[in-house]
Amino acid sequence: MSNAPFRRPTLADVARGAGVSIATASRVLNGGVASATARARVDAAADSLGYIPNAHAQSLRRERTMTIGVAFFSLKLPGALDMLESLSRQLDDSGYTLLIADTAGDVARFDRILARFLERRVDALICVNPHNIGPVLDRFLADGIPAAAVMSRGRGAAQLPLFGADLRPAVEAAVARLIELGHSRVSAVLPGGEAGPFRAVWKALRASGLAVDAVNPFSRDFSGAEVMAHASSRGGASAIISTYPVALELLRAARAANVAVPRDVSLLAVSDDPGVAELLETPLSAIEVDLGALGQAVAAAMLTWLSGDPPARNTLVPVSSWVERATTGLAVGSSNQ
Repeated sequence: MSNAPFRRPTLADVARGAGVSIATASRVLNGGVASATARARVDAAADSLGYIPNAHAQSLRRERTMTIGVAFFSLKLPGALDMLESLSRQLDDSGYTLLIADTAGDVARFDRILARFLERRVDALICVNPHNIGPVLDRFLADGIPAAAVMSRGRGAAQLPLFGADLRPAVEAAVARLIELGHSRVSAVLPGGEAGPFRAVWKALRASGLAVDAVNPFSRDFSGAEVMAHASSRGGASAIISTYPVALELLRAARAANVAVPRDVSLLAVSDDPGVAELLETPLSAIEVDLGALGQAVAAAMLTWLSGDPPARNTLVPVSSWVERATTGLAVGSSNQ
């Protein structure tokens, strides 16, 4: 008979036996998000090893602080304050207090913010446009703390369920309108490429048969003036689709170059600040995203998750609409003129 002392199986043993990460094993055993395959493997490994969760540690983790951490990549995102107001109102009605932090676009700050949330033992985590998150996120997942991404899921956030705006119906309406106005070539000034956060725009453009010029506004040599000059030249794109901040830059470039919008080139923004877009000298056509409504949907889903029912891997919320204003017009040389 062996005289080796009995060693209680640990979470690491279960993860090793299931061939998954410790974070995944913890999510399964704490009722978090995991694939059916991972769940079956973890459950089988736990049963085989006779794993018994540490009740004291679980009770410490599950003792509610009634706080939820919300980390924004940037509160300058158009509509971000509308989203924050909706989150705060709905979660406050359920007794939760929000701890809010803004990285101000500094990717290095995300980990520090998440570490502070962890120290304060938040009950859940909401990351708006997370990017470049480090290993601190694994500690949330290992402890079974509900954590979700909103709008986009950048580097380091691949494990998080995503809540995004369903842009497809509004984008398809905008593209159909461009075709109706005689446009045949479009410049897409959007970050992330066809696999990025604006994939719905790319998909609609590719399906439309329009010729598409791809421009990355985050490239070092990006110039709004050059984009506008190319679009207004013979053979250039007769319409431009861009993010709202880039659209504002393009309007300024058009004014400086004496390019008339929409006579010489049409301009559409994806997401905007409606209160500002309508007051511009040339009101901006846009695929509007109601981030307040998205915030309501995220708050409701997080409350459901805190009650034990996790969300799907990807949730698209129908909060977009096509709003045509003064920056959209007939294509130069169109037969409709």
